Amino acid sequence: MRDETHDWDAVGRTVAERLGEGPSTERHAGQREAVAMLVARPARRGPGRIVACAVAASLAVACVAGYLVMSRDEPLGFWVGEERRAGVTGAWIEPAGAWTEPVRFEDGSRVDVHAGTLVRVTDATRDEVNVLLDHGRITASVNPGRRASWHIAAGPYRVLVTGTRLSVSWEPEVEGLQVTVTKGEVRVTGPGLDGKGTTLVQGDLLRMSSGAEVAVVPEPDGDPGPAAAKAPDPQPASLPDAKTAAAPAADPVPAWRRLATEGKHEQAVAEAEKLGFDKLARTLGPVDLWDLATSARFAKKGKLAVKALTAYRERFPGSSRSDTAAFLLGRVEMELEDAPAEAAKWFETYLAESPNGQLAEEAMGRLMDAQKKAGNDARARATAKAYLSKYPGGIFAPVAESMLSK
Repeated sequence: MRDETHDWDAVGRTVAERLGEGPSTERHAGQREAVAMLVARPARRGPGRIVACAVAASLAVACVAGYLVMSRDEPLGFWVGEERRAGVTGAWIEPAGAWTEPVRFEDGSRVDVHAGTLVRVTDATRDEVNVLLDHGRITASVNPGRRASWHIAAGPYRVLVTGTRLSVSWEPEVEGLQVTVTKGEVRVTGPGLDGKGTTLVQGDLLRMSSGAEVAVVPEPDGDPGPAAAKAPDPQPASLPDAKTAAAPAADPVPAWRRLATEGKHEQAVAEAEKLGFDKLARTLGPVDLWDLATSARFAKKGKLAVKALTAYRERFPGSSRSDTAAFLLGRVEMELEDAPAEAAKWFETYLAESPNGQLAEEAMGRLMDAQKKAGNDARARATAKAYLSKYPGGIFAPVAESMLSK
């Protein structure tokens, strides 16, 4: 009896020791090793012990597996501004007015979402955080003392973060990616980076364009570090070397662009008008034109926002933001221009172009409201019925039900 008690105590101590504080990669290996030892040991002690220790090993496996599942599923709380969220969320984050929207995680990590950016946290648990960057720029400070792995998705690219400070920019119209590391280390995978991707360390800057151009260069004011001028191996002959990528001097930043980046949207629009707002709407590239439209919206300059967004749709009809521009035109017409009939047309346009898009539910809810305010009760009721059929528990359901009850 004493020997059996001793054996069970040893089992408990071994499992407890191997479990440790949490499910790191090293702990996983230790746990597997411990279970293997428990199963192997009794073979030399007779069939009775084989059964007893096999049961113990099974219990150990169950405990370990249960702990890992609970840990993996445990939500990591975070705040968007002052709003607390937790776990999996489909809510998109788009700064409105302020030039950045802070997203603070309870493990001490933080992501700042800059103006003109659309992003969402698709998953946040103690073990893994996934961030989807639709367009724009974010800066992140990931707490290296926690065990969670971070993944930032931007188009076809993936940035694996293990504890660092970095910024990621993504412009889908030109498939432009930029990753800057100010502390720590990240790994980037995607088109043009071969199967293994490339590792960036402190001071590195990676630029991609249409998956074809690659440059990894040290930041001008940073510590170049050991990866200062490396590119994926093998390096395609068409890729620029570090000196070529770093040499061209950027054109002076227009005053309106600098002010827009600083969140001073009224001043940015005023400077743009000095240069000729119509001319800018006709000549700016997709990224700058989108930012100009964003500044006009935030500055509450409805007519200028309509002009910029309409120009964007006319000039870049195949871009990923073209349907979003239609949605925003609906909001501008409704909220800044008090033109519900025009707003309804734009919401209908968005739904026609992107019936299952990320803004489809909101577009249908706003369409219902716009039709009602435009005096078209019959169409508003029809939209209300369609909304309830598609989104029975949606955020606009009470409004739709109220409209149909009258």
